[in-house]
Amino acid sequence: MRKSPWLMTRGDAERYVQIAQDAPTADERRGALLHLAKTRYANDDDIFDAYVSIARSDPSVSVRCAAIRQVAESRRPVATDVLAEILIEAAGSQAWMRVREDALNSLYFLQRNNAIAPGDEPHLAKLAKKILETDESRDARIAATRLLGEYQSREGLSALMGALRDPDFGVVYHAEKSLVRLTGVENGRSLRAWHAWLSETKDPFAGRPHLVEETPSRPNWWQRTFLGRKSSKQGG
Repeated sequence: MRKSPWLMTRGDAERYVQIAQDAPTADERRGALLHLAKTRYANDDDIFDAYVSIARSDPSVSVRCAAIRQVAESRRPVATDVLAEILIEAAGSQAWMRVREDALNSLYFLQRNNAIAPGDEPHLAKLAKKILETDESRDARIAATRLLGEYQSREGLSALMGALRDPDFGVVYHAEKSLVRLTGVENGRSLRAWHAWLSETKDPFAGRPHLVEETPSRPNWWQRTFLGRKSSKQGG
């Protein structure tokens, strides 16, 4: 019988770290990460370092994604750099599509929780723009549209408008939502209408000078969104 998470000792946490790093199966490693996340030691420095190492190097997509979410859960300033580096390292690889998706979703989570420094935003916007314009994964492109919807830049606006031509309806839908969020304007999914509006608009962001919305009081987005995935998607 497993201990209650809050009854786990530091030694228990260290054993979970060892399992997460060394167990022979992806299910064991991922399970150890999820149990470790529930302990009071989940954000200790050495455990955070283990998350980072696993997120960058584990051979299983599902294990790397579980570690990526824990990096985001920490809300540490360094988490932004770690996730951006993982995003770059996974670029262009079909095998690591989900890694890119989860890294983008994690950056979105940090942004919505005011855990990203303003100085990092232009770099993240460029990464999201590149993924939106070039990535084969529709889920990564959708995640990129959501992240771009957080940054008021003409380059991001142009990329979102271009995404209205995406062959995937989900990408088009989220691109439109981000355009409305950025501008406060409703032009539907018509690229022509958006271009006409932009050509007549001096400041496209004047209608939405601040991007302020409620943020979750508890960082449990990954539990709701990701842990419900079918086990077939969680395999090594």
